[in-house]
Amino acid sequence: IDELCAHGQPAPPHATSLSGSIGYCTWNTFYQQVSHDGVVSVLSELCRVGRATRQPVPEWVVIDDGWQTTTQDNSQGQLSEICANKDKFPGRLKQTVQALSKLGIARVGAWHALWGYWGGIDPSGDLAQRYTLEKYHRKWCPAVKAESDVWLISSEAVAAFYDEFYQWLHAQGISFVKVDYQAAFETLSELDGSEVYSMYNAYYDAMESAARRYFGPGGVIYCMAQTPHLILRTLQHLSPAPSAQQREIMRNSDDYYPDVPESHGWHVYCNMANALWSRQLDSRLAGDWDMFQPGKKESHLHAAARILSAGPLYITGSATDYSQQDLASAIGHTGRTPLPSPPLMASSCLFADMTTTAGFLIGSTTLADESAVIISVYNVFHELVVAPVLVSQILAESATTGSLGGSHYVIHQQSTNKVCICQIPGDTYTLALRPLACEALTVAKMAMFQSTDRSATLYATCIGDTSRYAGIAVVERNVFGVVQKLAPSSHLSRARSPCGSGQRQWTLRARIASGSNS
Repeated sequence: IDELCAHGQPAPPHATSLSGSIGYCTWNTFYQQVSHDGVVSVLSELCRVGRATRQPVPEWVVIDDGWQTTTQDNSQGQLSEICANKDKFPGRLKQTVQALSKLGIARVGAWHALWGYWGGIDPSGDLAQRYTLEKYHRKWCPAVKAESDVWLISSEAVAAFYDEFYQWLHAQGISFVKVDYQAAFETLSELDGSEVYSMYNAYYDAMESAARRYFGPGGVIYCMAQTPHLILRTLQHLSPAPSAQQREIMRNSDDYYPDVPESHGWHVYCNMANALWSRQLDSRLAGDWDMFQPGKKESHLHAAARILSAGPLYITGSATDYSQQDLASAIGHTGRTPLPSPPLMASSCLFADMTTTAGFLIGSTTLADESAVIISVYNVFHELVVAPVLVSQILAESATTGSLGGSHYVIHQQSTNKVCICQIPGDTYTLALRPLACEALTVAKMAMFQSTDRSATLYATCIGDTSRYAGIAVVERNVFGVVQKLAPSSHLSRARSPCGSGQRQWTLRARIASGSNS
């Protein structure tokens, strides 16, 4: 609080949240050859195609690795200056942000490594003239498969660097950052354990303080930060979230690899396994299951996984890729309603690698009001799987802990729109899924209403938008305010009372969210 007061109030929250709308990342489209012309061209065509076909279009964009002024575009590259590469972005980032804004893109973010770039700071560049640098030797690591010397801004000077850096980004119209390569300090030969933590703390203090000041809540995507020290450090310094959608975003797994066939099932399996702990961390953190590329044979699996992850949903790729997948059928034509928490892995999956086991990867998500549970089912095995889904057991393991009480239930299967009404959720619900296929089952309790003369009973529930995954998440308040009256003769063919006591017409009310309205 003292720090925030010293630097003025933090930036206000942005109206467009990263977890409440669809986004776009440039990485798998351009890799490090990203440019102003490339980004604007792809997004222009993508938005044109999307609006012409009533598909959801991105509301935010991440300009990933490749936009900065560096000595080279690889793991040995060093950051020379704060400004964007003038050859790729001749109008700096402001020109790109303005062009994207005209397309309806509400927010643009920029990628960078925690210590500037993969190879640190260029000792002969512009930044070296203004900030004190220290030389270290970087050991081989999986992320950067080479040893090298790196120059880093000193702990004493890094706060000034981040203030200048984020102030420049803010002036360019950037409203959030994706901060990558955060666990890098552990690769420095000269640092022991306490010195590593000291460097982490200095850089994190500088980065997070500047981010709050210039970007406000939900202004950071934490990437390559899955170490206990960084996670705990982040939890201790989270900004108050003004809403469930204005949350900080933390990557929940390794990267998405569109061109590695064996990675797709593993990616979903790892994210659900990691969610066992990440879902317990803090409601102000949302797990990021990374982007995905539409139009590929496994894209349906990735789309469903992101929708049911409770984290951000963002895509990559060309307009052609985008046009080959009906995203509207999965998330609706406009926006999305994120779930309150990621799926809880079923106990049957805890001690087996589901990518090598002939069974389903299963998770369950309980809605905030505990009126329904969404059961997500994936086949991440390499062959067809036909197996039962143990609904009763999954409900018992879900966060409701039995609170999904009632005498009648409805089970809705998303892919077939099949509805099953029962008094007790059956022990099994058998599914057959091909490799990399998925399914969502919504189990909702039904409210009971009696006629005024108590001669008829009605069981009812609202299962929301059945055309998309997690469609029940749009229900803000389930069936209430029931009014019943005797039906006119023209209605004799419908609404027949199960009690045989005459014809009744029931008027039911539920409140659902539609965009920003109810």
